[in-house]
Amino acid sequence: MAIFQTITEWANTSQGLITLLTFIVTVPPALVLLYKGYRRICPSKREREACLENEMIHSQTLKKEIESRVKWDEQYSYYGEFLLLDIERSLSDTDESKRTNATPCLLVVLTNIHNDYIEFTTGSSSACHIKKIGDVWYSCNKGEESAILVEAVHRLPYKNIAIIRWDTNECWRKPQVCCRSMRSNKFPFTRIYYAQEADFGARKILCEVCLARDVKRKPKEFE
Repeated sequence: MAIFQTITEWANTSQGLITLLTFIVTVPPALVLLYKGYRRICPSKREREACLENEMIHSQTLKKEIESRVKWDEQYSYYGEFLLLDIERSLSDTDESKRTNATPCLLVVLTNIHNDYIEFTTGSSSACHIKKIGDVWYSCNKGEESAILVEAVHRLPYKNIAIIRWDTNECWRKPQVCCRSMRSNKFPFTRIYYAQEADFGARKILCEVCLARDVKRKPKEFE
């Protein structure tokens, strides 16, 4: 009580009552916002554990859902075709073949179902030839000595998938994998690498060769 009277007397004598009231009204909410921002950047151990647990449950649920709905195609060596979309973008009546930059989506081929992620290629459009010179991989032309045919594989963790819309219609003929944080037409992949087709028993699989970012353009002295 004495402290409050002292502060009030000081405010009155210094004509700072308005300042004091402004301080009382604005500072506590600002401190709360700062604390929430700090917690968002540096969550507590309990919050981190809860987040990891939710991610595990989400991953397990999506994995089971996908496995129950897709089937391996022996002829094409894939699980089917999908569209990658932004979860925040509602589907329009525009045909998927007429999509634009304003309605970003990507036609992909599901090739692998893992415990923590799924992997896609973009079909024949992702195929290219590379060769190794020394310790470095370079892009090259088909038919060059030591050239190998590879495909770009895109890894998408389940935590970046909000939902999968399995229902299709006359405009959207493929199931849609709806992703989080798809900005500037960029998709939330955690890894993109080049892989070469190989036999795994009776099944064709894609074996990793190198990361896509590690492939350089071949210098002129090697041409």
